Amino acid sequence: MKICVLGAGAMGCLYGGCLSLIGHDVTLVGGRSIPVIREKGLKMNTAWTGPVVIYPKACYADELEGEFEILILLTKTLQSRDAMDSVRHILNKKMTVISLQNGLGNKELLQEYVSTEQIMLGMTLYPSDLIAPGEIKSTFADIGALVDAEGPLTERTKMISAEMDKAGIKHIIGKGAWEFIWEKIIFNATANPLCAILGISSEMLSPIGGYDLLYQLADEGVAIANASGIAISRESMRKRLFNVLEMQKPHAPSMLVDMTSGRLTEVDFINGGLSREGKRLGIPTPMNDIIIQLVHLKENSRGREYAPH
Repeated sequence: MKICVLGAGAMGCLYGGCLSLIGHDVTLVGGRSIPVIREKGLKMNTAWTGPVVIYPKACYADELEGEFEILILLTKTLQSRDAMDSVRHILNKKMTVISLQNGLGNKELLQEYVSTEQIMLGMTLYPSDLIAPGEIKSTFADIGALVDAEGPLTERTKMISAEMDKAGIKHIIGKGAWEFIWEKIIFNATANPLCAILGISSEMLSPIGGYDLLYQLADEGVAIANASGIAISRESMRKRLFNVLEMQKPHAPSMLVDMTSGRLTEVDFINGGLSREGKRLGIPTPMNDIIIQLVHLKENSRGREYAPH
C-alpha cells in the first residue's frame, strides 16, 4: 500500500518504519527527523525487530505528490488542523484517513477534510522514544485498537489491521475496540500530565506514591465513558493502569517531553477533552480540571524556576 504518515515524530516513525519494513511504500512527512532520514535512513530499535536501519521516503508537506491509499495522522493534536491544511492537495475521495492521536475530537476535525466514511480512529499503547533525529526506540510490544469512525466493522479495517499486525504492531478491531480506545484516552489523562507537572518519567510514580492521584483522575474518565455507552469498570481501569506502569521501563510520556522541550502540551485535548465531555454529560471532573490548570501553570513558569543563591 502507498501510505503517507503525517507527523514523523516518535510514533510516526514507529508506525511508518514498521510498515516500511514489511514492504509498504511509506512516506514520512514533517518534523526534524526528515533531513536525517533522507541522508542516513531511519534507525529503529524495537522489542520485536531489534536494531534495524530502514529507508522510507521522507519529505515535507509541500513536497508531497501523487495519490496515497492511506494517510495516518500522528502529529500532536494541537497541530492537527495545520497538518491537514498542509496536505489538502493530496486528499482524495478514495483515501482512508486514520487518526492515531491522543484525546477527543479527532473525528470531528477530520470531517472538515474528508467524508466520515473515509475516517478511521485508533489508539496505541506502544511506547516510542525519539532518541535523536532519525532514531527511535520502543522497549516493549503492547496493543492498539482500530475502528471505523461510524458504523460496523468493515473489510477495510480488517485489512489495515492485518497489515499492521504483520508489521509487529498488533491492534484490536471489532468487539472491544471502542472500550480499548476509551481506556487509552483515560490512561493518557493520568500519568502523562502528572509526569509533566512533576518533571519525572513514568516509572517514578510508584516510588513517590503517585498512584492514588492517578486512580482519581481515571475514575472521572470511567464515569464519562460509561455515560457515553462504553462499558469500562473502575476496577478494570485501575488494574490496567497499574499493570502498564509496573511493566513499563524508563519512559518519558509525551507531555513531559513537550514540557522539558519548551513546547505546549496536549493537555487541552486530553484532560481538556474529558472535561468538556463531562460538562456536556453533566459529570463533574474536578481532578482533571485542576490538572489542566497545573499543567498550564507549569508551562507558564518555565524559565522562572527558583534558584537558591
